[in-house]
Amino acid sequence: MYPSLRFYLISFTLLLSSCSTYDLAPGRSAGYVVRVYSAGELRKERPQCSENLSDSDLENHKYAEVVFAHGRLRRYVLAVIPDAFRLAKHDEVEVSSERCTAGVVPEIKRILDAGHG
Repeated sequence: MYPSLRFYLISFTLLLSSCSTYDLAPGRSAGYVVRVYSAGELRKERPQCSENLSDSDLENHKYAEVVFAHGRLRRYVLAVIPDAFRLAKHDEVEVSSERCTAGVVPEIKRILDAGHG
């Protein structure tokens, strides 16, 4: 095998093995918390997928913006934070869906890795 080809194959294998992987439930995705919203911030800003939330929803639930990376593409979605979770910016989380479909806000299902932000 050519030395340069061998170098690239070894580098590629090391790169793939260094990627973090989690055993996610079917249909779920891993993403990073970008922002944790207060009820007041959601009332003012109304990010995509929050337009169907009632005042009661805003008061009784916590929400976060989560980013999903697919190469150079980034997808942002609003997600419900379960009451038992304490999330911060940069936490890696498992989310029920990457999309807000039919006005249903996805839910954070578990914390995969607590960030350091």
